[in-house]
Amino acid sequence: MERPSVEELESNQKQTARRIEVVNELIASLADEDLASDKIGRVKVEALSHRCYELLQAPRSAVPPGLMKDVIEWLGKLAEKELRIALEKSAQKPPPPEYADGSKLEKIIEQVGYIEQLMQTARERMEPALHKRVWALVYQGRALRRTERRRGLVKAVRLLLKARESLKWVLLQSVASILVATVEATTTYYRASVLDTFTTPDDATTTAEEYWLAFKRAAHALFYVEMLATLLGLLVTALRDRGQAKMGQELKVYYFGALLKKDLNFWTVKKGPFDTLDEVWELDGDIDKFVKVPQDAISIAVKIATSAMLVRQRSSRMLYLLLGINWGGLALNYAWRFVQGKWYDFATRGLMEPSMDDFTWVHALNPEFVSTFQSFVRGDAERLSFARYLNSWTRRKKASALIDSFSAPFEEFLHLSSSIAQDAVTGNLVASGVVGVGQATGLMQSAQGISRDTQSAISTYQDAVTKAVPLAKAWDLCTLPPSINPDVGIVPQGRARGHIIFEGVEFKYPERDVLVLKGASFEVSPGQTLGMTGSAGCGKSTALRLLERFYDVTAGRILLDGTDIREYSPDWLRGQIATVAQEPKLLPCTILENITFGCKPGSEPTLEEVYAACKAANIYEQLMDKNKFPEGLRTMMHAVSNVSGGEKQRIAIARAILANPTILLLDEATSALDEENQEKVQSALERLMQGRTTLIIAHRLSTIRSASKIITFDNGKVVESGTHDELLQKTDGVYKKLWMKQAGPSGGGGGVPDGDDDAERASGAAHASLEFREDEVSQFNEPLTPSTRLGRLERKLSETTLRETGAYEVLANARAQLVAIVRELQVEANRKETERLETLLRQSEEVLLMSAPLHAWPSTFSRLGVRQQLLAPDDGTMHHLKRLVRKVVHENRDLRSELRSEADYEIAVPLPRRAQTVK
Repeated sequence: MERPSVEELESNQKQTARRIEVVNELIASLADEDLASDKIGRVKVEALSHRCYELLQAPRSAVPPGLMKDVIEWLGKLAEKELRIALEKSAQKPPPPEYADGSKLEKIIEQVGYIEQLMQTARERMEPALHKRVWALVYQGRALRRTERRRGLVKAVRLLLKARESLKWVLLQSVASILVATVEATTTYYRASVLDTFTTPDDATTTAEEYWLAFKRAAHALFYVEMLATLLGLLVTALRDRGQAKMGQELKVYYFGALLKKDLNFWTVKKGPFDTLDEVWELDGDIDKFVKVPQDAISIAVKIATSAMLVRQRSSRMLYLLLGINWGGLALNYAWRFVQGKWYDFATRGLMEPSMDDFTWVHALNPEFVSTFQSFVRGDAERLSFARYLNSWTRRKKASALIDSFSAPFEEFLHLSSSIAQDAVTGNLVASGVVGVGQATGLMQSAQGISRDTQSAISTYQDAVTKAVPLAKAWDLCTLPPSINPDVGIVPQGRARGHIIFEGVEFKYPERDVLVLKGASFEVSPGQTLGMTGSAGCGKSTALRLLERFYDVTAGRILLDGTDIREYSPDWLRGQIATVAQEPKLLPCTILENITFGCKPGSEPTLEEVYAACKAANIYEQLMDKNKFPEGLRTMMHAVSNVSGGEKQRIAIARAILANPTILLLDEATSALDEENQEKVQSALERLMQGRTTLIIAHRLSTIRSASKIITFDNGKVVESGTHDELLQKTDGVYKKLWMKQAGPSGGGGGVPDGDDDAERASGAAHASLEFREDEVSQFNEPLTPSTRLGRLERKLSETTLRETGAYEVLANARAQLVAIVRELQVEANRKETERLETLLRQSEEVLLMSAPLHAWPSTFSRLGVRQQLLAPDDGTMHHLKRLVRKVVHENRDLRSELRSEADYEIAVPLPRRAQTVK
C-alpha cells in the first residue's frame, strides 16, 4: 500500500495532538461532574465515545499512557448515569415527552455496546464493579423496552379502533389480501402442470390429440387462476382506497384535535415550527405501513402453507432437502458479513479517519466566508489542506475496495453452490421418475419461496413493533390529558367583571427549580388600570401568563371575580382576555383574517365593524394605502416586507378591539416604537382601555404614570404599590430611583424620550448577556439549555443599540459574523450528532464573546475560559472580527475614550505599533 507523504504525516501528527488536547479538556471538565444528579451533564457519553473513537485511530505510541484508561472509566460512569436517568424518566407515568417513545433509552443502550467495541480495540477494561452495574442497567432497559414494544402494539391497535367508520373496509381488505396470497401460491403449481404436458410420459401409446387436450386443460386452469388473482388484486386496491385512506383521514382529524388541546409544557420540547404538523401529515403513511404488517404476515403464512403442501404431495424428502440448502446458504451469508466487518476493522486500523474539525477548507466555498479567505490569502493553504483530506479518505477507500474485491466472488460462490445443490436434488428426483421436469422446476421455485417467505416472517414481528412506534406515540399524545384541560371547568353565563386578585402566588416553570414568583400579591378592581414595572426577569410577564392560565400556580391562587381561575374553563377564561405584546404575533394570512382572528366562529364581524376597529386603532388610513397594501384588508401579511412595528401593533390593537375583552394585557406594547408611532399606538390603546381592567407592563415609566395603581416587582415579589405620586414620596423606593434615572437631573418631565430609554436599556443588554439569571430565561417559556441560551443571547445582541455610531457598527458587524459562525456550526452539528452538545457549548462561548462590550472582552475571556484556538491567528473568522473592531475603534475617537483603560483595550484588540501613541 502507498506510503503517506511527509506532509500527510505532519498533518496526522497535528490531528493527533489536537484530538489528545480535546479529550484532555473533556476529562478535565468532568472533574466536577455530579454522577448522582438526575440531570444530564455538559458532556454526554455519546460525545466522549466519539472522541475516544477518533483517538483510537492515532498511533498507540502517540497517546499518553493512562489517557485511554481514564476515557474508558469516564465512559462507564457517564453511561451508568445516563442509563439511570433514562430508566427513571421512561418508567414515569406518564413519561416526559422526550422519553415517551423510548428512543433515548435505546440510543444509550446502543452506546454501551459501542463502548464495549472501543474497549476491545483499546485493550482496556473499566473497573469490574462499574462494568457490572452498567450492564445490569442495560438488562433493565432492554426488559423495559420489550414491555414498551408490546404495549406499543396494543396502543397502535387501539388508535386504529378509533376509526370506526373505515375499520370494516380495512378488515375486508385484509380478507381479500389473504385470498390473493392463496391464489398466487397455486400459480406455480399450474405453471408446472403446463410444462409437464410437453414431457414424454412412460405410456408410449399417448396420442398427439391427448397431448393437446392435456395442454388445454392445464393452460385453461392457469389462465383462470391468473385472472382470479388479478381480479382479487383489483379488489384489494379498491378496498385500500376506500378503507385505509378514510381511516387516515379520520385519525388525522382526531390527532390534530388532540394536539390543539396541549398546554405550553408540551410545545416547549418541539424543535421546529412544522415538526408537529409533519407528524400529522405523515400519520396516514404510518397507518398504511402498520396495517400492511398483519396483512403481509397472514399472506406469508398462507403462501408458506400452500407451497409446503404442494411440495410435500410430491416428495417430503425434496421439501426438507431444498429448505435445508436455502437456509444453510442464508446462514453462511450472514456469517461472511460478520467476518467481512471484522476484516474491515483490522484493515483500517491505524488509518486516521479525517474529521471536519481538523480542516478549515470546509468553509472556503461558503459565500459568507469567501472574502475572509481571500483577505488572508488562504487559497494555496486550503487547496493543500483539501488534498490531504482526500488522501486520508482515499487510503480508507482502498482498504475497503480490497475487501470488497474478495467479498463479491465469495458471495457469488455461495449462491452458485446453493443453486447446484438444488439442481442436484431435483435432478435426482426427475431421474428416478418421482416428478417430471415441469413439476421439479415448480417445486424448486416453491421451496425457494418458502425459504424467502420464512425469512420475511421472522422479521414481521420486528417490523410490526417498529411501525407501531409512531402510532403508539400518537395514541399517547391523544390520550394523555394536558395539565390544563380546556374541556374541564365551569362556564359562567355572561362576561367577567374583571376583578383580579393575586394571593401569595408562587411559581416555577416545569422542570426548573428556580422560583420566578415568590409570594406575589396585588389586586385590580374592575375597570382599573394597573401598571407593572421592575427589572428584567423579575416575574412581570410570568404573572400575565399565569392570569391567562397558560400555567398553573405552584402555590397561592389567582382570583377572578372572587373565584379561583382554576375552576373556570380555560377557553372561557382566555375569551375574557386580550393581549397586545411588544412584538405582536401576526399570522402569514390576510390582514382581515388577522384582525378578525379573535372573534368566535359564528359571530364574525361585518366589514363595517372591521373598518370601525381599524379607525379606532389608527391603522385605517395606512391599510387603505394601495401603494403599500395593494389589496387593502385582503393583502397577505407576508407579501408586504416593509410593515413597521407600529403598524403591526395597531393591527393587533384592532384585533383586540373586535375581540371585545373584559381584561386587557399590555406587555411593553409601545417600548420598541419611535416617537411618531408611539403616539399613534398610545392613542389607540387609550381608547381600547376605556371601561376595561388593564394590566400594563412597562420599563418606560411615563407609559404607566397615569395608571390607577402601579406595582413594582423585584426578585419575584411585589415590593411597592401605589399611585405615581405616592411612590415618588418614598425616599428609597425602587420606583422613585427608576423614575429619577429616566427623568434625568431635573427630576421631572415624565421620563426620557423613547430613543434615550431604548438606548439605555439596550446598552445594558450587552452587560446582561454576560450573566443569565435562571428565572429570566424561564420567563420566556424556554428550558435552560445551551441552545436556548444561544437564542436568547443572539436576540439580545440583535436588540443592542448604543449612542456611539462606531460602537453600533462594531456590534452590527460582530452579529453578522456571529450568525455565519452559528449557521456553519449548526450544519456541522447536523452532520455529526455525536458532537451536538460540544458544538452548542462552543456556540454559546462565541455568542457571549461577541455580545460583550469591547472593554469587557478581556474579563469575558477569563470568565468563560475560552479555548486558545478561538483566538488563534489562523482562525479566519475571529481574526477578521478583531481586525474590523480595530479599524472602527481607531476611526472613532469618542468611542476610544469610553474604554475603561488602555491596558484592557490592548489586551482585547492589540493596537498597531503606530497607533499606540495616539491619545
